[in-house]
Amino acid sequence: MKPAILLLIGALALSAQDAPKNSAIEGIVVNSISGAGIEGAKVELSNRNHKHNYNEVTDAKGIFVVENAAPGDYIPVIHKNGFVFSSANFGGFGTPIHVPVGGDTVRPRFELQPPGTLRGRVLGLDGNPAANVEVALGPYYSATTKTTADGRFVFENVEPGAHSLLAGDEQSRTYYPAAVDPALAEGFQLAPGADQGGYEIRLQAVIVHRGHGALLDAAGNRVTKAQIILRDPTARDLGLSASGLGSMSDGVTSFVLLNRQTGVPPAPVKPAVVKSDGTFEFPRVREGDWFLRVDADPLHQSVPISVRKDVDDINIRLDSPFDVRGRVATSDGTPPSSRAMVFVELEPLNGFPSIGIGGGGMPLQIKNLTPARYHIYAMPLENYYVSSLMVGDTDAMGQLVSLSPASGEIRIVIKPGGVIAGKVENGEGATILLLPQSLAAGEIGKLQTAGADGAFRLAGLAPGDYYAIAVTNLDARSMLNIERLREFVRDAASVHIDEGGSATVQLKPPIEAY
Repeated sequence: MKPAILLLIGALALSAQDAPKNSAIEGIVVNSISGAGIEGAKVELSNRNHKHNYNEVTDAKGIFVVENAAPGDYIPVIHKNGFVFSSANFGGFGTPIHVPVGGDTVRPRFELQPPGTLRGRVLGLDGNPAANVEVALGPYYSATTKTTADGRFVFENVEPGAHSLLAGDEQSRTYYPAAVDPALAEGFQLAPGADQGGYEIRLQAVIVHRGHGALLDAAGNRVTKAQIILRDPTARDLGLSASGLGSMSDGVTSFVLLNRQTGVPPAPVKPAVVKSDGTFEFPRVREGDWFLRVDADPLHQSVPISVRKDVDDINIRLDSPFDVRGRVATSDGTPPSSRAMVFVELEPLNGFPSIGIGGGGMPLQIKNLTPARYHIYAMPLENYYVSSLMVGDTDAMGQLVSLSPASGEIRIVIKPGGVIAGKVENGEGATILLLPQSLAAGEIGKLQTAGADGAFRLAGLAPGDYYAIAVTNLDARSMLNIERLREFVRDAASVHIDEGGSATVQLKPPIEAY
């Protein structure tokens, strides 16, 4: 028995010797302006198959350590109040870091853009400094402050990026610099670590009206369990990616251009709760055009209204909901791979989008729609592009189409796309922004963080002409404004892609995007 025992011990020793060694991660999180380490930053590292997740907090020098990290690629997310993760894409994820087999130590370096300060003052309807006036900071308007006796206000610890300002009450609600309508307001960029002043808001008189009505179902009966939200026609849920539908795959973020013109998000109005008798009321509504979003599970419906006087007969009749179905196929008829999924967004003319996913053997299904005209945006996850988009016998590529229970299924055909690769001069960690030169609604843009040598590779491209540019400090919220995109592409390189082809491009050093 002794030889067998020795043989077993030898096999175990050999197995232990051959077992792959885990590695250590010794990273640092620094201020992008000063280079100093940031204490108390939360570091989340998740590998692609989600089997291993590490959560650490940086010490006084900005250092974090994972002692025994399993090999693989990890996607980082860095949080610190007031700071912005420099290399994050629309989803907040950074460029994956690779942890090799063999016990090596990986030393990633992450940069956070430091917060800044905003200063200004509010002038009243008489042109004099207005004291004790509430000022809200956009885009979410959740951060508020009050003006001092001389009309001045300060916001500290503000994230760098795109912002707007709103002052006054319902009788004088004014966007910076002197706009009642958010479409006429001015947004601005706060640079990382900056102390920016001079933001003067001149309050305007706002005409308001009362709105009262009732909510009815398709049969004309009163609906008593619902919430009604009054929304500006330019409003957009900021919970989606900055330009609408977006996704990340293999370190590349793809997003659909939705071609919105407004750069200043409107402030929300307090929702109206439907009473037990099915009626609702908005006591003060700014004069103008609005739409009412009705949330009555499972139905979400939007109705346009025009408020030019007190309105007592806003009777909303809900349509019966229906589901839309569809399928995804490749151009050559071969089954799409399991990862060849397509995100689909249905956006009505008035209202908010509905989102679904299909492909990879899974049918597309989007539930609880209401009959309306929709834009349909489709974005493949894998290295494909959409070559055809049909609803029944109607071409839906870039077109408004009517959807109803009788409109037919959505059919999406995808093709393998082209590739653009290259390098950025002095571009380590820069964001590569690739945009179709048409800048048309429904087109696909892409983002990627350049590697250590400035290298990048973007695949799944439809044939056509593109702009490519490297930027730093990209604020995803600025992508809401198509005019902002046009500013970026003034200095961009022009690249052409043939069907399924490839191209290389050398990009200039990155420009500041804020």
